[in-house]
Amino acid sequence: NLQTLDLSWNLSLEELPESIGNLHSLKTLILFQCWSLRKLPESITNLMMLESLNFVGCENLAKLPDGMTRITNLKHLRNDQCRSLKQLPNGFGRWTKLETLSLLMIGDKHSSITELKDLNNLTGELRIECWSHKMDLTTAAKRANWRNKKKLSKLTLLWTIPCSVDDFENVETFLEVLVPPENLEVLEIDGYMGTRFPSWMMKSMESWLPNLVSLDLSNIPNCSCLPPLGHIPYLQSLHLRYMAGVHSMSSEILVKRQKCVLYQSLKELHFEDMPNLETWPTSAATDDRATQPEGS
Repeated sequence: NLQTLDLSWNLSLEELPESIGNLHSLKTLILFQCWSLRKLPESITNLMMLESLNFVGCENLAKLPDGMTRITNLKHLRNDQCRSLKQLPNGFGRWTKLETLSLLMIGDKHSSITELKDLNNLTGELRIECWSHKMDLTTAAKRANWRNKKKLSKLTLLWTIPCSVDDFENVETFLEVLVPPENLEVLEIDGYMGTRFPSWMMKSMESWLPNLVSLDLSNIPNCSCLPPLGHIPYLQSLHLRYMAGVHSMSSEILVKRQKCVLYQSLKELHFEDMPNLETWPTSAATDDRATQPEGS
């Protein structure tokens, strides 16, 4: 009748016994920081009552059994800090009760992002790591139904490898269709190699993400123009880092709303390594002065 099994910090544990599949009442399995763990037994797919699986920090865990998609009661999957794990099981979209998914990896196969289609109970934070620029992920990203993930509060998009000029279009079209849910409060984009930001950022970001509180744009070397960010009503924290190509901010929306107060909720503004940024608008009026950011 065991319902919770916590094996955290068992540093010598390389694999679990097949007999773990006999724990039919198990609801919570915690393998936090079991560094040596290399695989999970196939018998784990018998744990039909399992609701929470935590293997954060299992750096040598390379694969999850495909049969795990049978565990349809799974609500929480905490899988970050697992450097050897390259993908989730094929068919993980069957986990329609899933509320917590720490990390989604996208490699040469784009099916993983399509699996998100029916995971509309995802709550809190989601981190997506893109390990390949070769695939055109546009269709897959559209099928993921991002706007229906209304319980997500934080989304992190990370590209982890360099991108050739030939792949710029793939990256740009992917981000173009990946429109986050409107209730999102925190957005982080890191390593984006496109030459332009998507239209949902450039034209009316405050309409698409009206509840955004924090925005972090980092390691984006090829974009020359920032989106107009001054009209996002609840934006409190803005971090802009390592964007050597940026020299200005789009004035399209600023021109249309000359009487609006910019950055009305902003409390924290951080620039780092933006040597070519020339001006920063302090007023929506086009003839008002713009300031040179210090430390850019």
